[in-house]
Amino acid sequence: MRISDVASAEGGAVGSMRVGKLDQKFLLQGEDGSPNNYLLNVGLTGSGGWGTPRHRHNFDQIRYVLKGKYPASPHKIMGEGSVAYFPESVHYGPQDRPEGLEMMVIQFGGASGEGFLSTPRREEANEALKAKGEFKDGIFTWIDDKGQKHNVDGATACYEEAMGKKMVLAKPRYDDVVMMDPDSVRLDRDRDVRRIQEAPGHVHRTRYQDRFREGRRRRNVQHGHPVSDRSAFHEQGQYHRQRKDLWR
Repeated sequence: MRISDVASAEGGAVGSMRVGKLDQKFLLQGEDGSPNNYLLNVGLTGSGGWGTPRHRHNFDQIRYVLKGKYPASPHKIMGEGSVAYFPESVHYGPQDRPEGLEMMVIQFGGASGEGFLSTPRREEANEALKAKGEFKDGIFTWIDDKGQKHNVDGATACYEEAMGKKMVLAKPRYDDVVMMDPDSVRLDRDRDVRRIQEAPGHVHRTRYQDRFREGRRRRNVQHGHPVSDRSAFHEQGQYHRQRKDLWR
């Protein structure tokens, strides 16, 4: 297990290929260059906000809003406590983050195996590109040896500069960002509070999950299938206490 302290974590201004100001604290980082590389960060949008054009990545992201409202796209607004999965190769944005927005994000290599380019390498590529062209409104523009003008997304340009190759995006496995609203999850709070008292660390379950579990148990009994020890302990109100004993 790896543990990080926000107060002492490294960080600084990032996303300078975009418009505005964004500061991040780097809580956990993986192995740069690995297909499984990752970064867990907490970001704070600075004065004047921070924005990007509509774009996509060759890695996965999960975002959790800590404070404020996050406009992932003009028609997709995430409130405090909401979570969303941003799959690789799926477009989102344009985003216009308001000043004061706080958000936790984990970015990691996706199923394509392309990995995740670390923030330091991306920022180094950003600086190198400034000698070749111009970043404006989140887009990198340059003119080649034949006088041809090119426009490419700023993050894509940084990736290609750092990696020395064109970005190849896998076929999207999803058609959009997957957003989850915690306010839509109904809980039996009295029952869950009672179970929390029996077993600290118990995870809340929805009514649907409990009904599904009970229906499965009844079908097993009806058809003569064995009921697992876990189900038996759960029925007798003993499972949680036994689990607590295992973690002493």
